[in-house]
Amino acid sequence: TRFWEKSPLETGGLQTTSNVGIVGGASSTDLPVRTIVYPSYYQGLPANGSGVLLASYTWGNDAAKFAPYTEEELFEFALKDIVTIHGGIARKEWIPGKKNNKAHYWSNDKTVVGGAYALYGAGQLEFLMGAMMRPEDFIHWAGEHTDVHNAWIVGSFNSAVRVVKEILQENLMNDKWLKLKNMKLLKYWNGNLDAYRGY
Repeated sequence: TRFWEKSPLETGGLQTTSNVGIVGGASSTDLPVRTIVYPSYYQGLPANGSGVLLASYTWGNDAAKFAPYTEEELFEFALKDIVTIHGGIARKEWIPGKKNNKAHYWSNDKTVVGGAYALYGAGQLEFLMGAMMRPEDFIHWAGEHTDVHNAWIVGSFNSAVRVVKEILQENLMNDKWLKLKNMKLLKYWNGNLDAYRGY
């Protein structure tokens, strides 16, 4: 079940000021897992249904500490911290094994050259985003660094869709953009193409 959506009073987890469950969003902690991401795809569905959670999202030195461990050891490290936060129900509900869990250390992945991404400082995202998105003559810029969801795959996807839209509309092919936008691939996509209108 998605035990994290239940009140910590019910699950034995750490109590909070509101003592309500978590539906979507993230928890930040000083435990080794650092950031836990709770997908929002399940909103409106009963909390007793199955679900997936990103148990540890770390980067930099925090991620490097996990590099020497096997996947099974990483699962146990993450589970220990999830139990600390959400109580024993996390261990009870966890489905063990590599088939149901995945650990990935991007710096060891030779197919992505280390998994680099943009890491903005305070105020930089707002200050730089428009300039990074703005086409220069016939050059259009795409990549996770040009989207508000930088450092995530969805940021890369959003930027690719934005650039396709820009190119089609600049070449007076708005009909092709509208056709693409209504195809199965993008029909239910909720990326905000107008977030930086007028960049």
